[in-house]
Amino acid sequence: MNFAFVFPGQGSQSVGMLGDDINVPSVAEKFEEASDVLDKDLIKLVKEGPVEDINKTINTQIIMLTSGVAFWNIWKKKGGVSPKVMAGHSLGEYVALVASEALTFRDALNVVHIRSTLMQNAVPDGVGGIAAIIGLNPMIVQDICDQISSKDSLVSAANFNSPIQTVIAGHRNAVERAIELSLKKGAKRAVMLPMSVPSHCSLLSPMIEKFSSALDDTEIRLPVIPILHNSSLKIAKTSEEIRKMLVQQVVMPVNWTELINIVITEYQASKIFELGPGKILTGLNKRISKDVANIPIDNLQSLEKNIIKIGG
Repeated sequence: MNFAFVFPGQGSQSVGMLGDDINVPSVAEKFEEASDVLDKDLIKLVKEGPVEDINKTINTQIIMLTSGVAFWNIWKKKGGVSPKVMAGHSLGEYVALVASEALTFRDALNVVHIRSTLMQNAVPDGVGGIAAIIGLNPMIVQDICDQISSKDSLVSAANFNSPIQTVIAGHRNAVERAIELSLKKGAKRAVMLPMSVPSHCSLLSPMIEKFSSALDDTEIRLPVIPILHNSSLKIAKTSEEIRKMLVQQVVMPVNWTELINIVITEYQASKIFELGPGKILTGLNKRISKDVANIPIDNLQSLEKNIIKIGG
């Protein structure tokens, strides 16, 4: 049986998101390691919040990375076989890189810490915004963004998440105007998202040079499990190509709909497991295709229930 793993990124975080699983030694150990990088108690933050702190990019990215890696390690420890292909939504791509042995967890923590800090500092608080447009054709959403954008007030598509959901990002005033126009054009919903940075848009261009330098100083190996990258929708053939894709990913939209279609058609996945907190990607994937089983593994109980072993 061919199956795929996908890892969620920002937007899937919430206070108490791991429940009692965060107390399991193999999970807690990873969070303690991550806490050392940020010099803060991430276990307490996940358990108690406040939500405003969990939603800060500099915290969210490390929390999501750590959660995904912890679940993956437990999957392997219990004898789970590797998927035919993996992918991560935005930040989730770094979980895939650790799972595929392209990055060590420690290096991923350092890179993601730099990435999130640069992202947080690239756009002053209150200047940027990010929103989900639901129930409107993605091309119409893109046209709205093109119509509204000006040199000093930019908005563009950040994530093509499903045939009926497009995330937009840019200057907050432009995002707000795009929300209004999308609703007039027939969108069922259009809401601002709990993220502190307008990801995957040109407003983050000022961070590219420093982030690229950080990646140059990081050892990256070729993955032992194929990874479909957000920015290229391809499998990297060299470590340098991975670095290039990770830099591009910062300012380019996530083409999730097309990525999942590739997982299904080219890799013939019959099951897609979402490994990590929440069920956002599972919901998106069901909108993209009903030809595969989309299964969330957002706690250790569901991991035990769905684990695939050799001959299983």
